[in-house]
Amino acid sequence: MTTRTKKRVAVGMSGGVDSSVTAARLLEQGYDVMGITLDLLPDWARGEGESTAVVDARKVAETLGIEHHVLYASSLFESEVITPFAQTYAKGLTPNPCVNCNVVIKFGYLLDFAREHGCDYLATGHYARLVDIDGTTMLCRPDDSRKDQSYFLWHIDPSLYQYILFPLADTKKTQTFAYAEKLGLHVAHKAESQDICFTCTMNHQEIVERLCPDAQIPGPIVDDEGRVRGEHQGLYNYTIGQRKGLGVGGLEKPYYVYKIEAATNTVYIGPHDKLMVTHVRANNAHLIGLKPGDEINCEVMLRYNMKPVNALVKYTEDSQIDIELEEPVFGIAAGQSAVCYSSVSGVSAVLGGGIISCVD
Repeated sequence: MTTRTKKRVAVGMSGGVDSSVTAARLLEQGYDVMGITLDLLPDWARGEGESTAVVDARKVAETLGIEHHVLYASSLFESEVITPFAQTYAKGLTPNPCVNCNVVIKFGYLLDFAREHGCDYLATGHYARLVDIDGTTMLCRPDDSRKDQSYFLWHIDPSLYQYILFPLADTKKTQTFAYAEKLGLHVAHKAESQDICFTCTMNHQEIVERLCPDAQIPGPIVDDEGRVRGEHQGLYNYTIGQRKGLGVGGLEKPYYVYKIEAATNTVYIGPHDKLMVTHVRANNAHLIGLKPGDEINCEVMLRYNMKPVNALVKYTEDSQIDIELEEPVFGIAAGQSAVCYSSVSGVSAVLGGGIISCVD
């Protein structure tokens, strides 16, 4: 019987430069590395032939000389990520599917598969950091604040941190590209996708219409003075802050979507100042170290890549947080995540968050 001398790591390889460099760095550090690529798109959402992610990840694995597996999970992905995404838009909210995907797919299904197949850890190319602070492992922001992805990871169960590695925590994006080029990886100059992975062949309206056909219900478009200015063909066609494509002619000044009300099937438009928010409520919330009734001053991010703002966060009795912002913030949409950060031992640590349910 042989004794394993190296820690075995499964790397979630998406075919992009970040996960490719993650695998290369771990290999260089002496780990036994296995690559796994998730093939997630259902037939109706994918293009012709094998996915680019699978093709590129397989080629990188061959270059690095590591074993590579493809894990097919399109049914799970459709039921747990794409369908809730469509249902959320149908309700007039703006979903954040990456948060749900990280919980259910990457650090759920993929992590379980890795551990069941003898891996000590799952590593990904996320720009985030796990730090031991006074005996507690906490999710923190990485060195490259412009690529910080801790916002999308807030909902992961902290008990799973012991099985997770983020090798790019101390790496700038420019360094990642340079490292990939040095190794001769063919993805060294691969362009980053700016879209949600399953909207590469269909836009979100088409996805909603396929999965939630009943969402195509006409309703009024009303301005901030209560005047009906037009008719919409479904709430999912609008997002908070939208200015173009309102379907309303003859507007005498710039108007923006500032409220979408599912109860009355109404889209509200108004001037820019109607989008300024000072209070946010979020559901399905959890905050590390806080119990219902507690409150804390901290920084909050209310959408990805925004500058964190100071706020007083109150944790209520029903897994809900009320957030009072020190200064108004523009265009916050219900359905997005409110993520709370605090400076702990010199790093910006994620305290937790919730799903925005109400703004005013």
